[in-house]
Amino acid sequence: MRVHHLMAMTLLALTACGESSAEPEPTGDLTRDESAHFQTDSMQYSMTRSSQEYEAYVEMTYTNRRSDTVFVANCGGATAVVLERRVSGQWRTAWAPAQFPCLSQPIIVAPGATRRFSVRVGAGIAGGPVEPKWPFTDVDGEYRVVWGQFLSSYSEGRSPLGSTIPSDQRISNRFRIALRANP
Repeated sequence: MRVHHLMAMTLLALTACGESSAEPEPTGDLTRDESAHFQTDSMQYSMTRSSQEYEAYVEMTYTNRRSDTVFVANCGGATAVVLERRVSGQWRTAWAPAQFPCLSQPIIVAPGATRRFSVRVGAGIAGGPVEPKWPFTDVDGEYRVVWGQFLSSYSEGRSPLGSTIPSDQRISNRFRIALRANP
């Protein structure tokens, strides 16, 4: 039970960093950061808007460049993840999904191995029923994905579950998301 509470508190803390509006960042070309352990399949993604939510899919590969195994805490494959947006030179939380209150066997990534991840960003429009809400008045901008609960050790019976790997090893390369015009 303590583990579930800890995961919920972590997500709440990460979500609390969001902002309600964003100033556009410069639109120059992004150069792929090859040093990032998470590499997106594209440097640009489209987000769609329906009557109730914004939606985008970000596909990426994680390569464990460490000399030890990485354990990923999850609930049925759902992992702690945050989409951040660059606003006035600082990273702000754009979206963090709700996590289910369960703990599945860890996803194991051996040294040198890769693992595919797909992140579905689904955020509600202001005034609509979908949660969490999109915190910005626009979509177009520079983003990155930050992962939580990527651990260098794992023990289900203790809290915390293990030692979190350094933050620079849990962040994707930067990429752009743009709102796709409705047909």
